[in-house]
Amino acid sequence: MILVIDIGNTNTHFGIYKGDRLKTHWSISNSIIKNNNILSKLSNYNIYQCTISCVAPSLRDVFNKIILNNLGFSPLFIEHSFIKIPIHYDNPSELGIDRIINAVAVIRLYNLPCIIVDFGTTTTFDIISKDCEFMGGVIAPGISVSMETLWVKTEQLPCIDINMPKLVIGKNTIDCMQSGIFYGFIGQVNEIIRRIKKELTYKDDINVLATGGLSSIIGPYSEYIRQIDPLLILKGLKILTEEKIR
Repeated sequence: MILVIDIGNTNTHFGIYKGDRLKTHWSISNSIIKNNNILSKLSNYNIYQCTISCVAPSLRDVFNKIILNNLGFSPLFIEHSFIKIPIHYDNPSELGIDRIINAVAVIRLYNLPCIIVDFGTTTTFDIISKDCEFMGGVIAPGISVSMETLWVKTEQLPCIDINMPKLVIGKNTIDCMQSGIFYGFIGQVNEIIRRIKKELTYKDDINVLATGGLSSIIGPYSEYIRQIDPLLILKGLKILTEEKIR
């Protein structure tokens, strides 16, 4: 079986593949990585390969030791040099490896051209051309970061969950906050996609796919998003694993 791990800025996502089937997946906060036995649930799985995407350099050595000590082999960390698609970026090494892995998955699994909207610690918008090229993108503050800022920077606003409010006009603080976050981010997503499409020559036939932990909450309410795949990066890691071990 293949273990794929996506180390993000805030959370780490795990998936176990048996053949083409994703048998199980889970996420944990990076803040508890060093104090949590993250491999306790792997004892019943015959893992022969581990592939990792990492955008948090401080955790790279931590995971290398964890995998080596518990599974008896070193993991494969996906590097920029592994991915052979044209990248139109001023300095491709600055591009988050997770964004490139998402591009690989979309090229293999979905219709092109495509805009990938990834709802993570940041919200990223990446454009993949019909010729399988990474054309650039947009980085905006993520939903959770914006919510945390409201909570941390204001003394009287509580920490809330993200839910669709019944009405836009709130009658209490929590409803007002949920309305601002929920509809504010839908508006952000729609406007950025609208402007991206305006700059592209293939405006009408472009696919728009949402991924990331909050994609299932925001995605269905965008007027542009056609498909939602919260596990896109795990699929991309699986694809790249197979390409490297053939």
